[in-house]
Amino acid sequence: MSTFLSKNRTASFLSRCGVVVHMIPAVIFFLIGLWVHDAAAAEKDAADFTLPDLKGEAFTLSSLRGEIVLLKLGTTWCASCTEQSREIEALAPYLAENEVHVVEVYLQDTLAAVKQLQGESPPPFSRMVVMDDGRVQRLYNVYAIPRLILIDRAQKIEHDGSLLRRDALKKLLESSL
Repeated sequence: MSTFLSKNRTASFLSRCGVVVHMIPAVIFFLIGLWVHDAAAAEKDAADFTLPDLKGEAFTLSSLRGEIVLLKLGTTWCASCTEQSREIEALAPYLAENEVHVVEVYLQDTLAAVKQLQGESPPPFSRMVVMDDGRVQRLYNVYAIPRLILIDRAQKIEHDGSLLRRDALKKLLESSL
């Protein structure tokens, strides 16, 4: 009986290891993709889009041509996305002083969920919150969230990457001002 249990435990362990071993190339590919994506995206034109804001009014990204734009792509249910929003909000005085416009695009979310997360009081910096209908997700080839894209005054992408802490974000913004 103990030999039978021992064989079952070994088989179970090996099957679990097989899953992990098969996942290693996928994880490596994903991490390399994140690293290469930022370098490849630099200096490309930011794809323009028009989406409804929380009041249902149309917002077009190109309306901010001539301004520095921080484009944040995420969802309400993503903890890292919420953390990225907090990191951005921590820089509120800096963003306002330097006239950096923040555009938050919510992917695969309901209007009610976004409104609940955003709350009633507007932040002390220029922020536009819009609801994606799938266009931005396709235009920017979103496969990981949160996604943070820095767009310069000429609507060129200066940075395209994932979660940034406030000090790294401020350093990135300083280099583009």
